Amino acid sequence: MPGKILLRAFFALGFLCVLAAAAREDRQKGRIENYYIGSVLALGFLACVMGISPGLGARVEGLWAAGLPLCAAAVIWPGSLGGGDVKLSAACGFFLGLRGGPVFLAATFGAAGIWGGLLFLTGRKERGERLPLGPFFVIGAAAALGREFFGPAFC
Repeated sequence: MPGKILLRAFFALGFLCVLAAAAREDRQKGRIENYYIGSVLALGFLACVMGISPGLGARVEGLWAAGLPLCAAAVIWPGSLGGGDVKLSAACGFFLGLRGGPVFLAATFGAAGIWGGLLFLTGRKERGERLPLGPFFVIGAAAALGREFFGPAFC
């Protein structure tokens, strides 16, 4: 049992490190490269193969739960989200599964909304100005992982 917990922690740390690197690139270059998305998917698949929950079905459902809303928003409001944001969100949903995907989205957009609102109110951002989502993906992922590791009382 302790080995399984250590393995889960290893995959969670790897996941957060990949997201942190993607967030850095999103802030600096305004884009999220596909190798970050592939890395998150590979980590999720490898964790599944090694018996770390959730199972493959829940991971695929999480992919749809976290990716489809952003895809729909990108289609309905062109220019609102980049393709990297949509793909990375779906990959995060795959890693986190169906239970973690909605927590990830809620925490991501909650944090982005609060930060964006503060930047707008203080005059540091204008309406319609770009706000990179990559850093908020790290916050959303940490909240979803915290819920998995520490239970619903954490998040």
